[in-house]
Amino acid sequence: MAVFFDHFLHDWVDVVEFDTSYETDIVKSAAGAIEDRRSLIHKPRRKIRFKWKGLSRREANRKYLQLARVGFQDGFIVPLYMDQMQVSALGATGLVVNVETTAYRRLKNEGFDGGLLVANVRDGVLLYEKKAYANGGIAPTSITLNSPLSEIYGARAIALPTLFCEANLDPGEFLFQNDDAGEVGVEFDEFYGSAAMPHSTSDNADAIVLADVAYASSGANANFGVPALPILKVSHEWSAGFSSKVQRMGARYRLGHRDRVLRIGRRSQFEHSIRLLIDDRKIFWQLLNFFDNRRGRARPFYMLSPARMFEPVAIATTHVDVRALGLIQDVQDFVDFVGIQTKGATAPIYVAKVASVVDLGGNTWRISFVAMIPAVAFADLDGVTQAHFCRFSEDVLHEVWETGEVVRIQFKVIDVLDEIVSDFPVVP
Repeated sequence: MAVFFDHFLHDWVDVVEFDTSYETDIVKSAAGAIEDRRSLIHKPRRKIRFKWKGLSRREANRKYLQLARVGFQDGFIVPLYMDQMQVSALGATGLVVNVETTAYRRLKNEGFDGGLLVANVRDGVLLYEKKAYANGGIAPTSITLNSPLSEIYGARAIALPTLFCEANLDPGEFLFQNDDAGEVGVEFDEFYGSAAMPHSTSDNADAIVLADVAYASSGANANFGVPALPILKVSHEWSAGFSSKVQRMGARYRLGHRDRVLRIGRRSQFEHSIRLLIDDRKIFWQLLNFFDNRRGRARPFYMLSPARMFEPVAIATTHVDVRALGLIQDVQDFVDFVGIQTKGATAPIYVAKVASVVDLGGNTWRISFVAMIPAVAFADLDGVTQAHFCRFSEDVLHEVWETGEVVRIQFKVIDVLDEIVSDFPVVP
């Protein structure tokens, strides 16, 4: 039986952090930098961490002893504070919990005991119960339980999905600021087994569909059904900026009194470090779906550069004309793909492989495509930039929740110069 680690309710004085991680084995050829990537796990591993500040001495000591029990128990449940739902009403029998919405929340497998917590404060006392969902019990605005609630929870009650966590040998740390105040930070790992949460989306590569985002790709790898990450559809957090770097695979070694550099691969690689501030759960869920479907570093995708590289002057199905930018040889050698973004919330993103770059004169270049793209009116064009055939640089998607609706996401992507395509077993 899962034991509840009693630490209601999170006051959001500090953030809640959540990690979704995979494990990928990557082997690269010594000569051509060809990658062979294998996903080592079928379900992601998850970790949650948070901190309480300004605790009274009594409350700090209570949590201090509870953390000692965490290392003693085989398993326990922890509320997912960032996925909490406001309860609008309870059914007459106590079996149905009506909420504003169940959309874009990490709701557990049906039948898991303690998969949902319903809580409220009455007369200064915290009331809560843990329940399992009934089979097929999750609806857009309600959750049906497999047994009725024993308490009547009135207005301002909340419902929280939970994470089933395993015994932790180093669960947290206390800071006693003085005799009457302190703070505690904790970190828990999800139990990796049958009680673990399912994927946020189907693992079938062909099943990935990002709502409100259409995409099309042409040229190399189009037959693999590789999707495009619509990063330019999400507002970048310019207060933090993003960083990009160019790196070359290889090795530096000393031969006699001189250093030698061994270069690997046909060109340098581009890596982008992205940090996003998202205040729309739907957009966050799309990104989480995408990361789950790509299994961290295992599967590739297309991404438009966060920096708009080109200024378009005309577009056709076979080419785009842009203002000249630096040396034409640089674009010919280092830009493999271009991304064409159109206007509108549901507008498509097109990724085309570059066939050639020609100087038309008058400070204009023509970038021709290997394969045609659908017709795009120039007035509907939102931007043209470098596109990357890439993968995530890390197997971890790091979430920092500032409130239940605002999250910061950090991740890195890097160019894939060439790859061996591996088949992955489908996990529904």
